[in-house]
Amino acid sequence: MLGNTHEIKPVIDSPSYHFSLSKLLQLLLTFLQNFKQAELVMDNALRQPFRCSFLWLCLFAISTVSIAQDLQQQSLNAQQILQEMSQAMRTLNYRGTLALFRNGHLNTMRFYHAANGGEEQERLLALNTPLMEAIRTPSLVKCYYPDSKKIVVDHRPSRRSFLMDLPENFAESQHAYDFIFAKPEVVARLPALVVKIKPKDDFRYARKVWISKDHYLPLRFELTDDFGDILEQLVFTELHVVNSLPLIQIPLETKHVQHIHQLDFLDFDQASFTLEGMPKGFKKVSFTKQHFHGSNKLIDHLLLSDGFASVSIYLEEGENGNKSEPAAEHQAIGAVNIYTDRLKNYQLTVMGEVPVKTLEYIAANVRLRKQIDSSAKAALDKP
Repeated sequence: MLGNTHEIKPVIDSPSYHFSLSKLLQLLLTFLQNFKQAELVMDNALRQPFRCSFLWLCLFAISTVSIAQDLQQQSLNAQQILQEMSQAMRTLNYRGTLALFRNGHLNTMRFYHAANGGEEQERLLALNTPLMEAIRTPSLVKCYYPDSKKIVVDHRPSRRSFLMDLPENFAESQHAYDFIFAKPEVVARLPALVVKIKPKDDFRYARKVWISKDHYLPLRFELTDDFGDILEQLVFTELHVVNSLPLIQIPLETKHVQHIHQLDFLDFDQASFTLEGMPKGFKKVSFTKQHFHGSNKLIDHLLLSDGFASVSIYLEEGENGNKSEPAAEHQAIGAVNIYTDRLKNYQLTVMGEVPVKTLEYIAANVRLRKQIDSSAKAALDKP
């Protein structure tokens, strides 16, 4: 059983539900008080059968409370249940052990989430080789690798959970996904609501989430392709909600510390390319320019997202007149597909946890800006 129960404010605040549940608890408390007084004067011969009746009454009251909770959950649609889950993931203190299947590898990890004094922290601890510890706050992510004594500190703000990517506003994802209840199941011996996140087209993958009935926390998650094959899976084998958890710090005493700093977000008008179209539901999130591995050449990076899935577009300037590289290539690393192509003397890379068809569609809509296209043509025409 999970730890201490925490109240989670529902999306739909039903006065009738709160009235019936509170009223039922008041009646039960009154009955307990009256029973205690009556028991003092009750004859010993009558006391035993009365206790049996009282036990059945208590069991009935408890089951009625459970039914009332089920009725409240039924009043929430699948989208609102996901919203409850998102809130619970951010605000509760909980810890557990999970099995994670990602990129073709199965790992067992400990997971901790602390919400302390307005601060939020996630901690992921690998239990098997290769050992790794990662800590995420809204402002940075730290990864520690004990074998190499290396620490990577990513200073780019991230509100994305280690467990799964979720939209900030589920209503905005209705254009791309349907949210459907499936038959309730049990995960880690905990009753769970099951929500299917089904794409409305074949430009994205399907998802399925098992959500704890008690605390609205995710117990299991699956990402599947068009054929129903599992690309990524997460399953908690145990999960406990607690009153508090300490905030952990990874000391930066080792010399092997790599810092990744946030780049300035730029207006997309400064990009070397335009995007003439993208699948419905995707939006531009951010655009940056960065140097690649100490090179003087700049790489354009445009990030797209539909709330659940993200796609990155990279455009890198190549050598003038170099056409020896293949026109288009595709490779996959777990659920992440990578598509590369050439535009004149530019290398185009599109990647994300989406089908290859999506990457090809986006790549086909990338156009070099006219001034860039003209300068490249002039360079190629030089003797």
